[in-house]
This record gives sequence, C-alpha cells and structure tokens, in this order.
Amino acid sequence: MGVDTRGRRRGAALLLSLASVGGLGIGAGPAEAAEVAVQVPAAIFTVDAAALAAEREDAKALDRARDALSRAGSRPLYAPAASEELALREAALEAIERNIAVRRARITRTAADRTLDEARAVFDPVFAALFNATLIDRFRRVETPDREFKPATERVPVGQTDSKGVFRCNPETIIQAGGSVALTQGPDAGVACHVITFEPRSPVIATQFTRERPAGFYPGSRIDASDPSPFEPRHQDSLTFGISLFQQLPWGHALSLAVSTRREETYYPLNQFNGLPETFGNYARPYFSTITLGATIPLPYTRDFGPTATADTNLRIAREGIEAAELELRATVNATLLDVDTVYWVMVGALQRLIATEQTLAVAIRQRAVVRRLFNEELVTASDRDQAESQVARIQTALQARFREYVNASEAMRELLDRTDPSLIVPVGYRAVLARALETVDDEDRILDNDSYRRQAVAVRIAQIRQEQRRDQTRPDLTGSFNASFAQSGVYGYRSAADSLLNLLSPDALSLSFALTYLYPIGNRAVHAAHRGAVHETSRQTLLLRQLELEVRETFRSAHATLESARRRIAITERALGLAEKTYQRSRRLQDEGLVAVYESLTLLTDLLDARVDLIQARIDARIAESQMLASVSALAERYGRRTAQTNADAARVDLLSATGALTHLGGPL
Repeated sequence: MGVDTRGRRRGAALLLSLASVGGLGIGAGPAEAAEVAVQVPAAIFTVDAAALAAEREDAKALDRARDALSRAGSRPLYAPAASEELALREAALEAIERNIAVRRARITRTAADRTLDEARAVFDPVFAALFNATLIDRFRRVETPDREFKPATERVPVGQTDSKGVFRCNPETIIQAGGSVALTQGPDAGVACHVITFEPRSPVIATQFTRERPAGFYPGSRIDASDPSPFEPRHQDSLTFGISLFQQLPWGHALSLAVSTRREETYYPLNQFNGLPETFGNYARPYFSTITLGATIPLPYTRDFGPTATADTNLRIAREGIEAAELELRATVNATLLDVDTVYWVMVGALQRLIATEQTLAVAIRQRAVVRRLFNEELVTASDRDQAESQVARIQTALQARFREYVNASEAMRELLDRTDPSLIVPVGYRAVLARALETVDDEDRILDNDSYRRQAVAVRIAQIRQEQRRDQTRPDLTGSFNASFAQSGVYGYRSAADSLLNLLSPDALSLSFALTYLYPIGNRAVHAAHRGAVHETSRQTLLLRQLELEVRETFRSAHATLESARRRIAITERALGLAEKTYQRSRRLQDEGLVAVYESLTLLTDLLDARVDLIQARIDARIAESQMLASVSALAERYGRRTAQTNADAARVDLLSATGALTHLGGPL
C-alpha cells in the first residue's frame, strides 16, 4: 500500500513538472521569433528585427492579462482598447516638439534674437529728410481810434503860476524851454492862460490852448501801428529741402551730417528812383546750400564714456541674453528628456513585471488544474489543493496590480507627450538600450557644465554689467559737442540747386562752435539708488548661483549613489534569481521522488516570481539613475543623439560629431 502511494506521488510530481515546462522559460529553449514580412539587412539599421518581433509578442501580454483578469472575475483598471507602439526615439522627439515648456523656451530664444537686433540697430545710421516752405509778407498798418480820452486844461490867471509850479502866465509872449507859447485868445485874453503842464523832466513843459477844454472823449487821430523798415523785404518766398545722417558710435560718441538747400526769392519796397521792385531773382540765382558737421563726445571718465555707455551696455546684455536663452532652451530639453526617460523606463519595467507575473500565473493555473485532478483522484490532500488555490489568487492579485501600474505609466507618458487620443502606449525598441552597458560620470566637477548652472552664471554676468553701468552713471555728466557749418549766404545765390551743392566747399560763411554741457541733478539720488539696487541684484544672483551649484552637486551625488546601488542590486538580484531557479528545480526533482509536498513547490514558484520582479526593478532603477546622472551634467541630450540613431551610419556620424565637439545637443547636425 505504501509503495502504491509513493508511486502515485511520483506520478503527480511528474505531471506538475511537465506543466511547468515552457511557462517560465527555465530550462526551456528559446521561443520562436515571429515571422518578419520583410527581411532588412542587419548591418543597416540599429533596431534588431527579431528583437522587435519579440517585443511585439511580449506586448500581447497586455491583452492576455486583461482577459485573464476578466475571466477570473476581477475588475481591472480601465484601459483604452486601442494601443499604439512608441519607441524611445519617437517619445523624445515628440516630447521636444509638443512639450509646452520647450515651446516657451524656443519663443524666449527667438525673442532674445530680436532683442539683440534691436540693440544692434542703435548703431545703424539714421536718415532724416526735411521739407519746409515759408511765405513772408510785411504790410504797413495804420490805426485810427474811434475816441480817445483827453484831460482838462488848467486856467492860470495872468501873472500867476500853475498848480505844479512849472508855468507862469504873462500878458506878453512868454518864451519857455521847448518853444514859444502864445497868450490865450478869447474871453480870457489878457486875463488867463489855458494850459496842460507836464513833469519837469519832460522835454515839453506845457501845452497852451486858445480856450478852455473840459476833460472828456474826443475823436482820435490816425497813427502808424506797424511800419516795416525800408531795409527789410516786403515779400519773401523760401523753400528748403534737407537731408541728414546720424551715426551712433561705441563708447557714447556720435556723428551727424546735414545738408540743406534753400530756394529763396525776396522782394524789397519800391525803389524811389525807378519805381520798380528790387528782387534777388533779377539774375535768376535764388539757390543757397548749407552743410553742417557735428560730433558729440563724452569726455573720459564721465558718465556716458566707455563700454558702459547706454547703447554699448544694451548690446552686451543682449548678447548675454542670447546665450541665456540658448542655455534655457537646452536645460528645458534636458529636463524634458529626463522626464521621458523616467516615464519610459517605468513603463518598460511595468510591462516586464506584468509579463513575468502573467507567465507565473499561467504556470500556477496549470499546477492548480493538475492539483484539482489529483485531489479528485485522492492523490493529494485538501491542504495541497487549498495551497494551489491561494497561490493562484495571490498571483492574480499581483497581476491586477501590475496591470494597474502599467496603465498608470502609459497615462503618464500620454500626458507628458500632450496627447489627447485615448490609447494604450506600448514601448518597442527598448531591448537594445537595456543591453548596453551602464554609463557613469565620475568627475563631479562636470556639474559646472550643467545648463541650468551656466544659465544662472549668465544671469550673474548680466547683473555685473548692470552694476558697472550704474556705477559709472554716478560720474559727472560732462559732454562736449562740436559743430562746423559751411553756409552760402549773400545777395545772390546760384542758378540751380546742383550748382549750389557743387560749390558747398566754397562757402560764403564758415562757422565753428564747441560747447561743453554739464548736467547734475541736485542730490543725484536716482542714480545712487539705482547703483545700490544693482549691487544688491548682483549679490542675489551670485547667491542663487551658489545655491544652484549645491543643488546640482546633491543631485549628481544622489544619482551616482543610486546608480552604484542599482548596479550592486542587479548583481545581488541576479544571484538571488539563480538561487531561486536552482531551488525551484531542486524542489521539482524532490517532488519527483515524493520527498517534497506540492505547497512547498508552489511557494518557491512565488519566490521565483519575486526574484524576477526584483531583478527587473533593479535594472530599471539603474537606467533611471543613469539618466539622472547624465542630466545633472547636461549630457543626456548629447547621449540621445547616439541612442536615437536609426541606422549604424547615423550612429557613427553622431559619434564623430560628438568627439569633435560639433554635436552639443539633441536636434544638432546629423
């Protein structure tokens, strides 16, 4: 009886062993690769067609997992029915193309170019044109007031003096300063005088009237309100056309050149001898020209002298702004690629864990079916059956969790790429990247190549330029100006504008002038306040640079430690997986001999699954840490040029350009 029971147990163990073959790939031969419709020479493209077919076959585990969870009565997390393949190359390019932060950085770069053009335009020559027409007529204006007020005369009896004491009335003709005055005629003749007296300092002391005049308004007399001088023209027509050029020079200097031509016709009053108007146009020579040269020169060690002049400072800042915008764009691309790398590897890890769990679940289901049949044949106990049921339920729960993790990773990638279509993203082409050796950076000083750090260094330089400008603006504002004018003037000009312009160097008048202008606001508080503000801004930007350096160093050290830890975890989990496989194989042999119960083999099966999941996670963590380390020194974008090359020729070209320094970031020349 005992012999029969032992033989039955050996037969059950044999059935379990046969059920395990091909499920986990342990001891089994390589799976057959899917047929490829078109055979591509392997030496051309970097993607292995067989590996791509295997990845597509692995992606079918998503549908199988969904169906398995549905058949088991579980409610898997909702996932879109449609799926779409996505390689790492396409993910990176699409993220750079559609990411809002990258698009904003590109606009900033374009705006920096326009700012530089605006700063350079200050040094472009400025052309100005002037046209002026003038008409002058001078007229004689005569006014006749309607009524004017006149004071009353004073009655001075003969032999007496007026009230002011300046006039004495005599019966005979009285001789006074300023002329003779006749006695009054009329009823008061020989009795009184009627006079109006003035101040003693007046050239006329008094005016005597023949009769009394009461105060009041009397008809006015005609007066000349405007009478042009006979030496001024009565009529003058003038047409002036001029052009000028202004050139701003470095260090605050400026030059100007102006040329003007005037056509002028002038008519004087009638000649008293011949009765005809005299004019400049009698000889048809009405054209006059003038050329003026000017220069503005800030004196040395003054406010607007030197490289801190306003135009020069704006140009320097605009050039720094170009570099800042370029570094900002590269930092944004670097951060975007890090996000793509992180989410992509999380998605790949979720898919591989799902595949491992799905394969383990298939083996556990077959084991459960065999155990149920053996239990019906009373070859195993109820405890063995319950162990098989619990292990299947546990793995189904793990499968549901793995499926949820993958859907979450797919949604994260869809949001990162700013996609609106509901589809499940399936990674492809990742095996070749996983097969590459991990890359590490041991030189910590390479963090100084970080684009964000260099962008902040540019901000410090801009703040220093502003500080220098504000400092120099506290100097005295002393500017010298020089002007030289060659003018044609006189009674007669030239017959034509061309003749006038050709004779500019034979002027009728030459004038030279030099002026110094000193400007000083009382207290000069605005300039000193701006200088203090610039000093504080420089200190703030310097502290931000130091803070960013510490953050980048911490990120580099953390990524370096994580990468080294992941490498050791890979080695440890590989050994643990080997031990789990050996233990599982040994348990199967012991089952064949009837020395190990079924539940022990099932427990080792879940341990084997845990070992596989740990190894997958360690490899994914290593890839993420590698990306973080490369991103901390801004080398991730450069590496992507090699990673995303589609052909071996492109990969070799990228390697050559990287070695010569011609390729600096993704999107550079290929």
